[in-house]
Amino acid sequence: MTEILARHQKHLNQNFIHNAALLVIDVKTNEVITYIGNSATENKYQKYVDIIRSPRSSGSILKPFLYAAMTQEGMIHNDQLIPDVPMNFDHFTPQNYDEKNEGAVKAGDALSKSLNVPAVYLLQQYGIDKFLHKLRAIGQTHVSKSAQHYGLSLILGGAESSLWDVANAYSGMAKTLNFYNTENKYNSNSWDDADVFSKK
Repeated sequence: MTEILARHQKHLNQNFIHNAALLVIDVKTNEVITYIGNSATENKYQKYVDIIRSPRSSGSILKPFLYAAMTQEGMIHNDQLIPDVPMNFDHFTPQNYDEKNEGAVKAGDALSKSLNVPAVYLLQQYGIDKFLHKLRAIGQTHVSKSAQHYGLSLILGGAESSLWDVANAYSGMAKTLNFYNTENKYNSNSWDDADVFSKK
């Protein structure tokens, strides 16, 4: 894995990206297979900073948890049409990455395309406080401020998380899906099992 990361780092260096990290876990056992906290080799690039544990903007990586929560509670389904049109949320006007809108879009497509406007619309429907509670329940330890502090930008990178916390949460999501595929039912404790990984 070290060789793979080093090979990719050569290409990243060409774009003046001098830091990368790699975390690989086994979602069945919660075993950490690979942990490389920083690929930098020179002090001027802060090679001793553990990027895996360091908080940074969450970007769009929290969107699947919002969709999962709303699906679980019967608020949306994969083929449900949701709006992707220019919107203003109390002086907050989100835009998609390409600054275009698709009109009515299926929820599953909105997530797969990581569309910003539908995500903000759904967060408003779900509730920021409620979503914060969900995030903290799945181990997002850096999401510690109030709903008022984050506002609807929470779903677009307005909060911070770490690779460690995100991997832990996605591990829990994978466990839920794998259990369903095996047992044809949902295991309400599969998210709790993710705590095992966070304590390693």
